[in-house]
Amino acid sequence: MITSITELYPTDPYQIDESLRTATRTYQIAFDAYAPENRREAINCPDIPQWGDEFPGDSTLRVRGYRASVVDNAKKVINVAVIYKNRSATGGGYSPRYDAPPWQRPPTLSPDHPWRREKELNVHYPPYKQTPQPATNTAGELFDPPLMGFDSFPVTKALFCVRASAAAYTAIAGILDLCDRTNASAFSLLGKSYPANAAIVRSCNYNSAIYQSPDDPDDDPIEFLTVEIYIAKDPTAQGFRLKVPSYGYNELDANGKLKAIKISDMRCNVPQPLDATGHLAATPAEISIYPYQPVSYAPIASLSKLWGK
Repeated sequence: MITSITELYPTDPYQIDESLRTATRTYQIAFDAYAPENRREAINCPDIPQWGDEFPGDSTLRVRGYRASVVDNAKKVINVAVIYKNRSATGGGYSPRYDAPPWQRPPTLSPDHPWRREKELNVHYPPYKQTPQPATNTAGELFDPPLMGFDSFPVTKALFCVRASAAAYTAIAGILDLCDRTNASAFSLLGKSYPANAAIVRSCNYNSAIYQSPDDPDDDPIEFLTVEIYIAKDPTAQGFRLKVPSYGYNELDANGKLKAIKISDMRCNVPQPLDATGHLAATPAEISIYPYQPVSYAPIASLSKLWGK
């Protein structure tokens, strides 16, 4: 429930370029408790300027949009920027590109940029397997201490605008569940193909906003969602396989049983290199570990189908 509404001063009264004049008034709206729908309720609050309302002192400016943002750690205070716009000061009007509703503008795919991060390797998922297995060295023991691996992959940002709907929110919730999981089967996104186990959703962000036709201010405003999906692609198409060296405190004996590795008749106190058969070696064998669970990427396809509608 809203507890207070305060207009913040100074506002940002005018911004002028060759084709458009705008004005912004910002209102701080406080709620008694956090709720996921607070931003939507703040934008739709009847006690702030409504669609088509004139800007004080300038009847050519009318409310054409809202922007809401959370400003406190408790997520109970929302700043709503009320955006006023007018037709071109030179009489040229809005451009067709501006007039197009956001959900009808083509989605975009940004150029790749590098992504690198460290990840603890406690479990791995053999390709196309849903059940995790322990990440072990070649002697079959858990790494002690847990092994750290490094991801280093190109990331692409896909940007969508879709009309707000139950289907859109369901698709976004599904995409959020894809974070840190690979695609179990091949899929494509905006013309870019991803083989099975070659993509990871790094993150998904979305914001809601309101659209009002600049030519028809009396039409009902339409809520739409801007969705950003960051997808990492494994350029080797090997399923985000991380290669790590095999080290351990024990090795396998002739009977396949673990035995302590001793140096000068003393049990070693640092992990030693193991070969591919789990025996002490001069150099460690490389192990392939797949630390990400493969799942269906259907929610991305579901969101794509909503574009333009």
